[in-house]
Order: sequence, then structure tokens, then C-alpha cells
Amino acid sequence: MRWLLERGAKLLEGGTAPVSGLVLPTGKFFPDHFDGSVQAVGRLLRRVVKLAGLSDMTIEARLVTEEAASGSSCASGACGVGPSSGGDGTMRRTERHGDDWTVNLLAGEIGHPVGLTTALVRAVSHIFMTEADLYDLFDPREAEAMTDLCGSLLGFGALLCNGAYIYKKG
Repeated sequence: MRWLLERGAKLLEGGTAPVSGLVLPTGKFFPDHFDGSVQAVGRLLRRVVKLAGLSDMTIEARLVTEEAASGSSCASGACGVGPSSGGDGTMRRTERHGDDWTVNLLAGEIGHPVGLTTALVRAVSHIFMTEADLYDLFDPREAEAMTDLCGSLLGFGALLCNGAYIYKKG
């Protein structure tokens, strides 16, 4: 509890706040029709960006094909290696291009709305943390946990919890 309160206070001091209140997976927050198309993924990403209060930023989605991730070490694709690969063999979820950002998504992720929404929320939370220089406040080993805590404080806690239960057998 102390860990959560101490780190949460630092994030709040750094500007993390639920701009849109508690975001729920309902039509009120996500009214757009989702048909799995590239355009629908872009709309969903723009909705998450808006709900996080980052509408002034250019953040685009890019689909990485399963073939490009053929070096994947797990069947779910979550750890796939593609053209946007990090040096450690994992796909970079986000890439910065000057002031703009790209969120990389595997084509297989689009078929799972809870997984896709969770991936987008985590990516936008990472972008928020990076832009606000908030990672510098914490031990680098806590980066993943801080991304999730930031997402929760931005109002996406329910969406992150929904994604936490997903189990895919490799």
C-alpha cells in the first residue's frame, strides 16, 4: 500500500490526472462502431488519446503483420519481433518520431477488443510518462508497473484490469 501511495503521489505531482474521469468500456466512452478495420483501430486510438487528455499530440497506429513478426518467441504474438523491434528481441509498442508517436500493433491483436484496448491504453500511458519525463522519478525496474499505475491514474484502471485477466496459451 505504501509503494502504491508513494508512487501514485509522484505521478499526481507530475500531472497524471483522470481528465475524463473513470473510463469504462461502455458506449458512453467508446461510441464508435468497431469493425476491425485499420480506420476503426485509428478511431479507437484517437478516442483513448482524447480520454487521456493528449489530443494535442499526433499519435498514429501502425499494424505490424504476423509475417513481419515471424521471429516471435511466443504463439500469442505479444512478444513478436518485427520491423519495429527493440534490440532485446521484443516489439517496440511505441516509437517516437520528433514530436509525433507511432503505436505498433500486431494484426492478431485487433481481433481481441479487450486486449487491443489494453494495449492502446498502455501505449498511451507510456507516451504520457515519456513526454512528462516521469520515468526519471522511478527505478527503471519499475517501468512496467509505473506505466500501469499511470494508466490507472489517467482514468483507465477498469480497462487495464479487464486486460489483466487475459490468458492465451502459447
